[in-house]
Amino acid sequence: VGDSTAARRRAEEAYAAEADPGLKFFAARTRSVLFTDLDDEIVWLARCDPESRDVQAALATARGQRAERDGDDAAAADFFRQALGTYAQIPEGPAALNNTALAHFALYRVTLDRDEFARGADKLDRAIALDPSNVIALVNASGTVSEGAARDAVGKAVDFAALRGPSPWEVLPHLYRTPAERAALAKRLAAHPGFVRGRAYADKLLVLSPRRDDSYQLLSLLLEHADDLDGLKALAAREEQDDLNITDAEAGDC
Repeated sequence: VGDSTAARRRAEEAYAAEADPGLKFFAARTRSVLFTDLDDEIVWLARCDPESRDVQAALATARGQRAERDGDDAAAADFFRQALGTYAQIPEGPAALNNTALAHFALYRVTLDRDEFARGADKLDRAIALDPSNVIALVNASGTVSEGAARDAVGKAVDFAALRGPSPWEVLPHLYRTPAERAALAKRLAAHPGFVRGRAYADKLLVLSPRRDDSYQLLSLLLEHADDLDGLKALAAREEQDDLNITDAEAGDC
């Protein structure tokens, strides 16, 4: 019922007490999805069934994220490629396609290889096509592909590896000095295929889950950076009409 602390404790108790290897692995996998931070996730994934391709791919992805966090992009790229190689052996389904897409986007972050971005976007499209009403997938998809588009728009103007922290949305305002330069950046961003796809996902999310305030926040962010004033006005009008369920959104309910 949302008590993650109690759930972690129960999973840890089950892992410590269980003698059956299969059940012990199950307890570890349950605990791994309740991670407190990246290092904690890696510890528990390492205790899961080493023969499980899902676990192998998740562990490689997490280790890649840790290497990326620590500034070792070369090692991170190797881990992300390892994860992708493992995901390629898993039958396609919404979850597998979604996770594969995230690994492609992670590899794109550390290599800026646009082909990886395109592959990730394709996997997300296919995942959502198989499960079009999955709100969480749409949230992840819209945020991920639009942020990738923003990063691509920033290009080499900013060394994200050196800065270690800011999102591309935070960086964009530093790329222009005049209204004309801002308008040119907004136009370039709005035309980016990843931004177009992210906005389409956000529009669909608003239809499927109109009472979540984060549905509005996400689309508002995209419209603002695209300088789409008409879109912002229409969104504001719709927000006034809709009965937002802010409590549910804050609690993470779908």
